[in-house]
Amino acid sequence: MTSHIEDAVDLFDERYACGEAILMAYGPDYGLDRDLAQRLALPLAGGMGHLAKTCGAVTGAMLVLGLNTRATTPDEMELRVQTLGAVQQLVAEFTKLHGTLDCSALLGVDISTSEGYAEFAGSDLINTHCASFVKEVTEIIERIMAESASSKA
Repeated sequence: MTSHIEDAVDLFDERYACGEAILMAYGPDYGLDRDLAQRLALPLAGGMGHLAKTCGAVTGAMLVLGLNTRATTPDEMELRVQTLGAVQQLVAEFTKLHGTLDCSALLGVDISTSEGYAEFAGSDLINTHCASFVKEVTEIIERIMAESASSKA
């Protein structure tokens, strides 16, 4: 059995976008089939709709943390606060590693422009940068969810 980390990396290697790969790797654990997970996460690609904003790996991971919350009503404030805290931890850890969440800054090229996207497409950034973001983000959420589970035990 593969881990979520391996699964997300494998899906990314199959050419799914960062957020798609992460949500597809975790979705089935929460009753979300891979097809629906892919469609839900597609708009996250390229830093949210190829706008080169927040990294798709990070936003995909936020969705996974939301699935993991178990809060189902607005009244479950403790669970909601825990989930938001998990998102804050994810952002803090990723930012500590890379200094930003911004796709264009992470890649050093603005993929929201035709020139920038052409530069990105002609480079190896998807393998040298994006693949490592997928792996790092899944490692972070694995750690966050394990800490959350152990604090509840």
